[in-house]
Amino acid sequence: MELSSSSELPTWNGCVMATDKNDNEYCFIIGAPKAGTSTVFDLLSQYPEVNTSAIKEPHYFCSDLDRRAPLKIFANDEEYLSFCYPKITSKHRYLIEASASYLYSQVAANRIKKFSQNSKIIILLRNPIDAVYALYSQKKFGGAETLNFVDSIRAIEERLLGNKVSKNPGILETYDYIGTYKYYDQLKRYLDIFETKNILIIKYEDLVRDPLKIQAQLSSFLCLAPHEGVGFRSINLNKRIKNVALHRLIRYIRLNLVFKKIFPKHFFGYFVKMVEDL
Repeated sequence: MELSSSSELPTWNGCVMATDKNDNEYCFIIGAPKAGTSTVFDLLSQYPEVNTSAIKEPHYFCSDLDRRAPLKIFANDEEYLSFCYPKITSKHRYLIEASASYLYSQVAANRIKKFSQNSKIIILLRNPIDAVYALYSQKKFGGAETLNFVDSIRAIEERLLGNKVSKNPGILETYDYIGTYKYYDQLKRYLDIFETKNILIIKYEDLVRDPLKIQAQLSSFLCLAPHEGVGFRSINLNKRIKNVALHRLIRYIRLNLVFKKIFPKHFFGYFVKMVEDL
């Protein structure tokens, strides 16, 4: 597939390419956490047509969430744009950021739509059973989590009130390990107001299994021409279990002590099957 040689607007693969600053479009990678948002953000940052945000997760459009230090709070659109995209040039087709909080937020979808009606939305979803523990592990590693896994689940309601959290928690709702992965209502908010052609949903498991296929889907979705050297870099897509006994213990805890009490029976059974197939 090649760029056209027409004297009119350049096209590639049936897509009109950006030609000046006014042609900039917006793309938001909205979550879910620990489902590959950093991986996709890193990939897209390699395309010359893309201008990625100076900070991966500005969290600007999730004004309903409890945003605390060390997050920067932007006063308005102008401040958000000038900070996140200080150098916009004519070569940039897309301005892209990747705030995983936007999927959880109840207002982000409408705020993004008001900001840019034709925004492209990329959503990455991961088996909730694995994603919950991955999010917990990340917070534990970073020092924001001090409780063991089971106690952290039991403490969710109290933590959403600001209790038993780290000194600088960032977004308080990241302690909602269960609510973060209740996908139905989250997806519905975006599917209700954005055209389906502007939404791309990717399964984390597919990203791990066949990254080249996912790269092709992303390129097609955003009408990005191929470039030599652009690809997924070493970003822990192929992590292996280092401690089998610990993994089995963790799996027992999360499947039997936690999720059976939280998710509906049919929901639990579906995702147990997904885990067994991985």
